[in-house]
Amino acid sequence: MQAYGQEKTTKDLMKLAFHYHTPAITKNCKVVLPAYLGLFLDSIAPHFDELLCIMHTPSPSQMEMMDYEIKSENVKLFSLSPHSSIPSRYFNSSPSVKVINEVLTLADVVLIRASTPLLPFFKKHWKKPIALMLVSDATLGLANLPQPGWRKKLIMAWASWYAKKELQLARKSLTIVNSQMLYNELADKVKDLNLIQTTTLSTNDFVVREDSCQNQKIRLIFAGRISRIKGILDIIEAMANLRKEGYDLYFDLVGMVDKSSGILEEMKSLSEKLEIKGLVNYLGYRTAGSQLLDEYRNSDVFVIASQASSEGFPRTLWEAMASSTPIVATAVSSIPSFTKGVAELAEPKNIKDFTDKLRTVLSNGERRKEMIREGRALAKSNTLEVRGKELSDLIKLRYKA
Repeated sequence: MQAYGQEKTTKDLMKLAFHYHTPAITKNCKVVLPAYLGLFLDSIAPHFDELLCIMHTPSPSQMEMMDYEIKSENVKLFSLSPHSSIPSRYFNSSPSVKVINEVLTLADVVLIRASTPLLPFFKKHWKKPIALMLVSDATLGLANLPQPGWRKKLIMAWASWYAKKELQLARKSLTIVNSQMLYNELADKVKDLNLIQTTTLSTNDFVVREDSCQNQKIRLIFAGRISRIKGILDIIEAMANLRKEGYDLYFDLVGMVDKSSGILEEMKSLSEKLEIKGLVNYLGYRTAGSQLLDEYRNSDVFVIASQASSEGFPRTLWEAMASSTPIVATAVSSIPSFTKGVAELAEPKNIKDFTDKLRTVLSNGERRKEMIREGRALAKSNTLEVRGKELSDLIKLRYKA
């Protein structure tokens, strides 16, 4: 069974290896992994003879993320060591190198989604063509890590070393980036550089809604990694400000959270301080696809107040657009260039500005309808079917499949 109705049309298709640091398992003879990555792999698998995934086994705490079963029949998993700390993976690299060398004999090209800690080992041991897909900058955002000073310095030193290795590889490989920020950063350094946006949306994932905010109670939704850097506390304060003006708002959040970070306790404490206890709720993890999209469709406004220049472009914005949900976000990284006016954008860390932008969406029906209509149209240009073929064709053209 081929994903997304794609059919192989060429007898001599390429065998593609794939690596990313996200873990995966085999269950009932199927590859199982986080849905956002599984959807991506299912979008490219039909364009290749085989897709050979080189991925870590999950830690016990990551088993909740193993929520998507690959649909394409030509995907095979080659398991690396457990998804442990970077030093552990480096000091015990022999098993990983063995797997890399095994797949090297089977595949024509490897696609490495990066940043990923094992990239230097692929650079050293993979003797066939490499396509590099950059979805993050390993050196950005490290100053915000909740780590002791000495540990943070070690992490930053490793990231600097890693970034040099990554750039060396990018300069001699087909390189794909998924954000305008990364493209601008590398444009003068990498010759074969291409911008291809990533998505979790299929053509069947779009719903038409003319307007939101039609009921007395207004539901704000956030989806993604629950952390301070996403501006969650700023959103709560903006919501409290608008409730004082008479807007009947409540705020639900879905996604992964590092419970040891204390962010859930901070959210609760701030809500009590602002006298909005019970109106801010963490609902847990939602699988990418229909389960997650239902949260957008049952909401009035999607909100994200990211403070990080390393944000890239959150895939959740595409999901909100496809769900006819208007967006209030912060103007960081690639968000301004990709949203093209379909979202209200505030300055990061500026609660007053975020409050003003959210008020605009709540109070201006014409602007809201415009955002919904144009956002949905923009997202339709960025589906799994479109991007999967675009990426696959680029790899095959570059390496003459």
